Amino acid sequence: MHTGDLGEIDKKGYLKITGRKKEIIVTSSGKNINPAELEQSIEEKINGIAEVGVLLSNEKLHAIIRPDHVKLGEAGVLDMKKYFREELISRFNKDVSPHKKIISFTISESELPRTRLGKLQRFRLQALLQTLSGEERQKSPADFEEYAVIKTYLQEQKSIEVSPDDHLEFDLGLDSLDKVSFQTWLEKSFGVDLKGEHLVKFPSVVKLAEYIREKKSGFRHETINWSDILKEKVHIHFPGSWYASHLMLKLSKYIYKVYFRLSYDGLQNLPQAPFIMAANHQSFFDGFIIASLLKRKIFSRTYFYAKEKHVKSRWMKFLARHNNIIIVDLNNDLRLSLQKMATALQNNRNIIIFPEGTRTKDGAVGQFKDTFAILSRELGVPVVPVAINGAWHAFPRGSFFPKPFRQITVSFLKPIHPGKETYQSISRVVREQIQSQLAS
Repeated sequence: MHTGDLGEIDKKGYLKITGRKKEIIVTSSGKNINPAELEQSIEEKINGIAEVGVLLSNEKLHAIIRPDHVKLGEAGVLDMKKYFREELISRFNKDVSPHKKIISFTISESELPRTRLGKLQRFRLQALLQTLSGEERQKSPADFEEYAVIKTYLQEQKSIEVSPDDHLEFDLGLDSLDKVSFQTWLEKSFGVDLKGEHLVKFPSVVKLAEYIREKKSGFRHETINWSDILKEKVHIHFPGSWYASHLMLKLSKYIYKVYFRLSYDGLQNLPQAPFIMAANHQSFFDGFIIASLLKRKIFSRTYFYAKEKHVKSRWMKFLARHNNIIIVDLNNDLRLSLQKMATALQNNRNIIIFPEGTRTKDGAVGQFKDTFAILSRELGVPVVPVAINGAWHAFPRGSFFPKPFRQITVSFLKPIHPGKETYQSISRVVREQIQSQLAS
């Protein structure tokens, strides 16, 4: 008999009911999340929560929290919102998978809706969130011009209602690209230059608006043009490929063929430079494997990017100086990082990007960030989807040593030309092409 319950066998061999199948949350990336398990984990790990309900809001995981004021008082918590933001958003999210991260939360002083038996009525959480959001907007009126202009901009960009107390990152969900465009818009519109990492230090939209009102040199209505941002001149040194590196890559190609049973196809699909290779990310070796397959003429004009935080030691700096590596800081200065990659493409170089931003944890293709699509669309550069299959089985995250004789295939698919497509459309098509190849 099927009851629709979900469960697991604990260490003592007992069956533990963890939720209902019909309550599973399916994210926009196709990930399944059991909200009951997530709620239990939050309540166990974070002090001062009487109860919590998790739901999907604006395609992001949102938590409605009823605080335990007694425990918060005993802990000496004075700023409840700040406490939950630091504990829930910062600390809790560090220990969970990316698709299980709580992006925003709302405080509810009343009990969450439950049945007579005490089970959470999830179908009523959305209505409760709307009610609480309405109350929150009424608490913090802001009627000055700078706030109104900033609010209009954010609502148009994110297609959601914005209230004065909203946090740019946690409540509105601004990602790295959003911060770059917002920073540029503020600079052009008000004459105030704010680095991306400084934006999120403001506790709310209204506090940011007050700062802008104080520091602005004037105001003129501006629109964001990614083409203008990417065409700004930046200084960049293009390190040449060390001759020994090419020899080592060719040698490693044959090692990969034996150790991983590596096979590949589609190299004839690579167009004349410049172009972008966008690959799914399965293992630590992905970049090395792709590089080993490229012909010397193409490899010499193809550049990888390395995150600045990974290039700290003398040895890593030496490797970066003698190989086709562009050092970028995607977290703190995405704008400059994008401009560096754009400069490479404008100088007839190719670049390799992993749009997921991180290696897969389960072998599935994650959501693609639009960085490569912006570069492609604004510079008129084709994108070559690269499908890597089997690397996750050979060297999954958390492994200390790659497993031998696991078949790895790399397919260079036909280039996709941006035309007049949107960034999101380009990103979606490339991702779908890779997924289709992996499924074939």
